[in-house]
Amino acid sequence: MLKKYHPVYVNTHFNHPWEITDESSRACELLADNGVPVGNQMVIMKDINDDPAIVKELMQKLLKIRVRHTTCIWLMKLKGQTIFVLLLKQE
Repeated sequence: MLKKYHPVYVNTHFNHPWEITDESSRACELLADNGVPVGNQMVIMKDINDDPAIVKELMQKLLKIRVRHTTCIWLMKLKGQTIFVLLLKQE
C-alpha cells in the first residue's frame, strides 16, 4: 500500500535501547523492506540516556533494524519536564 504514496519518510523517536523491542524492530524492518527510509530523533534526558555507553548501544541497535539516527535534541527548561533536563557544562 505504501508504494503508491512514495516518497514516504518515517521518523521514529527512540530515546533508550530498551525501547527497541521485537515489535518495534519488526515494524521498522517492514517499513525499510518496503522502501520507506526510517530515521530516528532522540531527546537527551538526564538519568535516562545521558551516558555515552547508552547512546552508543542505542545507535548500534538502531542500525541493526535499519534505522538511521538523524537528530539529538536537548530539552529546554519548561514546567513539567525539568527533572529530565541535562545541563551542558559551561567552561
